[in-house]
Parts: sequence; C-alpha cells; structure tokens
Amino acid sequence: MNVRPRGRERDPRGQASANDAGTLSSKSPGNCGLPSGEPEADTASAALLDVLRVADTFDVEINPRAMSTHYHGSPREVLALDTFIKLVRATSTVNAHLHGPLLAEHGLTASQLGVLETLLHLGPMPQTRLCGKLLMSGSNLTTVVDNLERQGWVRRERDAHDRRVQNVHLTDDGRRLIEELFPAHAARITETLGILTRDEQRELGRLCKKLGLGVAG
Repeated sequence: MNVRPRGRERDPRGQASANDAGTLSSKSPGNCGLPSGEPEADTASAALLDVLRVADTFDVEINPRAMSTHYHGSPREVLALDTFIKLVRATSTVNAHLHGPLLAEHGLTASQLGVLETLLHLGPMPQTRLCGKLLMSGSNLTTVVDNLERQGWVRRERDAHDRRVQNVHLTDDGRRLIEELFPAHAARITETLGILTRDEQRELGRLCKKLGLGVAG
C-alpha cells in the first residue's frame, strides 16, 4: 500500500488551506475543538466522518494484492497494521464513490456538503458549534464557509444578543441546493452501505464509534 499526503484545497486567495478533514486540537488557538457539552457529530454526513476522515487525510494507491502489511513485527502489530490498511482502503473507496459525484456535478467538497446539511437539519448556528458538529478545525471551517459564502449558499450574521458571535445561515439558493441534492446523496449512501447487512452496518457503526471515542480520549 502506497500512502501519500492528500493535496491541500486552496481558497480563492491562493492560500493553501487544511484539507476537509482538518486537524483537531482543543489546545490550539486556531481550532475550535469540541465545545463543552456538545453531542458528537449527528448529521448523516458527519456520522460518516469517523470512517472517512482517514481517507480525507491520505490518498491511497489501491493495489488489489496489497491487502496486508509487509512489516515483520509482533502478532499484535501485524494485526493492527492489517486492520488499519483495510480501514484506509475501504474509506478511500467509499469516499471517492460518495463524494466524487458531488464534486463533479455540483462543485461541492465533502466538508461543504456537511456544512449545508447541518444548517438544513439543525438551523443557523455559530461557526464554533459547526466545528464541533463536523469535527473540523476553526481555520479549516472558516475557509469552507468563506467559499460557500462566495457561491451565495450561506451568509454570516452577527448574533442579536452577542455581537461577538457570527451565526452561519443558509441563503435561499443554498437551501434549494441542499434540498435538491441531499436525497440523492442519502440514497447513494444507503445503496453503498447496503453491501453490508443491517446488523453488519450496526456493528460497523459501533466499532467506528468505539475506535473514534477511544482515540479522542
């Protein structure tokens, strides 16, 4: 398996931004981290991020024969590496299958879709809360929202009760866009995960949640 860093998305000013997955660190000044008391990401796209963020960070050159590690370590290390390779390979394939059409047909990245979907289902919210919902860094989310705002799909407004807070809203055009495309995206997710039985999907979800929460501490 050959793994190389994924290319960085550039904003319209020509500056490279972090890729869609972002890097979480609640101690970093530029990152939101998970707000205290916030539930974990709960929209359909964000729920997949436990699985997909590995593939968002790395491009994997898929070799059908390279299903396991060539590292000669301890049995525990070999098992962990084999499992990780399968996870990355599966997430890379699923990510490309699900988000490729969105980019080709609508020019939307996975993170842009996540922002639009979250605002559609949960309503306007501050950028800091969006960070927690989508598990994204503050600087990364700012670039994503900037690009959506330039497209006319979202707008920022100062909070009436706290002028320091900017809430992100869907515009009429943004609402029409996400309401039009999301049913097809949900159907594509359903079809893709239909490779697994319902019990297997539940088990996969349980294991992904256990792994993600265990790593996050």
